[in-house]
Amino acid sequence: MASMLGGMGDAMKEQAKKKIEDEMAEKAPASIKPFFPCCGGPVGTTEKCICMVPADQQEQVKSAIEKLQEVSMQTSPRPALSFDEQNLWTAIPESPKKRQKVGTAESSKENQALVASEPAQDALVARGGGRGLKAVQNAREQSSTKSGPDGTTETKKSVKEQRLFRAHNNAHVETKVMSEQKRKTTKKDGTVVITESKSIRKVPPSRAPKSCTNERRVCEI
Repeated sequence: MASMLGGMGDAMKEQAKKKIEDEMAEKAPASIKPFFPCCGGPVGTTEKCICMVPADQQEQVKSAIEKLQEVSMQTSPRPALSFDEQNLWTAIPESPKKRQKVGTAESSKENQALVASEPAQDALVARGGGRGLKAVQNAREQSSTKSGPDGTTETKKSVKEQRLFRAHNNAHVETKVMSEQKRKTTKKDGTVVITESKSIRKVPPSRAPKSCTNERRVCEI
C-alpha cells in the first residue's frame, strides 16, 4: 500500500514538473527554446533555471540567458532587474526598425524653344556730372536653344538702353544702346565653339525712338 502511495506521489510530481516545463517551453523566447525544459518555474535565478538541463547543455543555456539579459540592459534605460522581474518570456527586445528617408525627386525641364524675355524695367539714374542731366535705363535678356544637324546652339542676348534727359525740362539728349550676345555651339563630335560679341551705339535725339519698350525696335537700332 505504501509503495502504491509512493508511486502515485512520484507520478504526480512528474506530472506537475512536466506541466511546468511545458508552460515554460511555450513562453520561452525562440533563442533559448531548444534548451528547455530547464527548471521548476518561471521565477528564480539563472542557476535555478539551468538546474534541470543536461550537464553538456548547461553552459549553453547559461550563456544564452546572460546574453539575453545584456541585450535587455542595453536597450532599456532602466537599471538591470533580477531574472524574474525582467519577465524575459514576454519582454524580448525587438530588433530596431530601419529608418527610411523619403525624398522627393526633383525634375527639371529643358526648353528647346525661345525663352520669354524678362519684362523691361525702367530705372531713374542721376547722371551728367553736374550738367543737369538724368538717365532712364532699360534692360532685357533673351535666351534660346536650337538643335540642328550640326549640333546644338545656345544663345543668350542682353540689351541695355540708356536715355539721357535734361533735368529742368525733360528734353531728350541722347540714347545709348549696349548689346551683348553669347553663343555656345556643341557639335556632334563633341567640339564646343563659344562666340561673344558686344556693341555700344549712341543715337541722336532725332533718330531715337519715342518708346524704348519695343524690343524689336531696340534690337534694330
